[in-house]
Amino acid sequence: LDTGLTLQIRDSLRLIVPRLAKLEQVVRKQSRRYRSTAMAGRSEGQIGSPITFGYKLAVIDSEITDHIVRLSQASERLMWLT
Repeated sequence: LDTGLTLQIRDSLRLIVPRLAKLEQVVRKQSRRYRSTAMAGRSEGQIGSPITFGYKLAVIDSEITDHIVRLSQASERLMWLT
């Protein structure tokens, strides 16, 4: 049972990581495109200080990058049998 689950996780990572990398590229491109587009910031569901839409996308890009790194590290630690 554990071996089967490990193989499913391995196959899932092989699908997810490249798609996340493509998403990261798209979000990074859009963050540059909209770097001057102003929008209302949010703080606990309420309007906060103004930010740019590009900044918001850059934060999302950073989070996607962190997820890719974590998934790669997990793959190295957990998938030693591949």
